[in-house]
Amino acid sequence: MTNRHTLAASHIGVAVAAFGVASLMGVTQALSMADIAFPMRSETLYYVSLTAHGVLMGLVFTTFFIMGLGYVLADACLGRLIGRPAAWVGFWLALVGTLGAAVTILMNKSTVLFTFYPPLQAHPVFYIGATLLVVGSWIWGGVVIASVRSWRREHLRVPLPLPIHGMLVTIALWYLATAGLAI
Repeated sequence: MTNRHTLAASHIGVAVAAFGVASLMGVTQALSMADIAFPMRSETLYYVSLTAHGVLMGLVFTTFFIMGLGYVLADACLGRLIGRPAAWVGFWLALVGTLGAAVTILMNKSTVLFTFYPPLQAHPVFYIGATLLVVGSWIWGGVVIASVRSWRREHLRVPLPLPIHGMLVTIALWYLATAGLAI
């Protein structure tokens, strides 16, 4: 793997790891719902697994995967990725946030399901972690947008590649959808 692919591969690697843990939590839920006895089975474990499954699958997996895909598409379709150092900052922010949130879930300090709506309350590290994940993803969006702007300056009359249109729409919707969480 070349250095230019390491960024995308790192994001997708985190996504796959989150998918793996979330899948195990899904099995735990299924066994509980089927009333099958297994070691450490409890209501507490059920809610921990329910929250971990939802957050890791619904938020962490999808976020890291789309960020990795966005970097692949920018590099492949535009032939550039502007702001690679900033992208790495975003990756580490998102990863630290994810780990902080995941630890509080697995320690049964944040069993607020994947929506984490009030009146349910989680450990402050959970919310800080979720915010860091979102802020890291905003940096991803900025890097992709900067790459598109750089490409556009050199290709004034060339249509923007279709996958990039999709990625820009995804970024715009993501910014709108996550503003409330970060605030």
